[in-house]
Amino acid sequence: MRARRAGRVGLVLGILLSLGACGPAPTPSPPAVTTPAVPTPAAQIYNVTGAGGTICRGAAGAAPCTPAAPASLGYADDTIAAAPAGTLGVQATAVKIRLLATAQLLLKARSSLDAPQQFLLAAGQALFLHENAAGEIEVAAGQLRIQPLDTAFSVDLAPSGAATVAVLTGTRGVVITGTTVLTLPAGQQVTASPDGQLAAPQPLDPHIQALWDLYAIRIGDVVLP
Repeated sequence: MRARRAGRVGLVLGILLSLGACGPAPTPSPPAVTTPAVPTPAAQIYNVTGAGGTICRGAAGAAPCTPAAPASLGYADDTIAAAPAGTLGVQATAVKIRLLATAQLLLKARSSLDAPQQFLLAAGQALFLHENAAGEIEVAAGQLRIQPLDTAFSVDLAPSGAATVAVLTGTRGVVITGTTVLTLPAGQQVTASPDGQLAAPQPLDPHIQALWDLYAIRIGDVVLP
């Protein structure tokens, strides 16, 4: 009898000890909340003239498109387009850009933080004021790749695919890569065929100088020397 009673007591003690060792069941943790990454703006509209233009979100300028009002932000893969009767002032980290009527500019994503900021001029004419101390940029137009160094320059892409690059100011010029590589100094311009063949450089066209004078005085894009 005593043996059976001792056995039952031992069994109960074992169960109690087992429960004490395990403790209550843990409370499951709530699922982690993931905050979506906020994209970094690639450019901002700082000025609008005439009919202004639009910003089309996503690759290839797909809809939706919204009016490009001052302080509007553009992100990688957005296309900023000036209206036929308007111009747009676009500010990025290291460059100010004036898109003239019907010009279209694609903001390209950077491959890394150390890579130059890239722009694709898909149509029309644009004026660029680049400050090299703020970072490097590259502009693609037709078959050309354009790399400025502390330079005020313009790019005009014709419907045929021919492109003209003109350098207004800057001591280091613009490096243009087509089928050959050319460093174009201030006061000169060069035209490339649709397949990227560079013609001989020519003196700056007075019409291009007049464009800079117009927008420098009226808009304040750049203080000319």
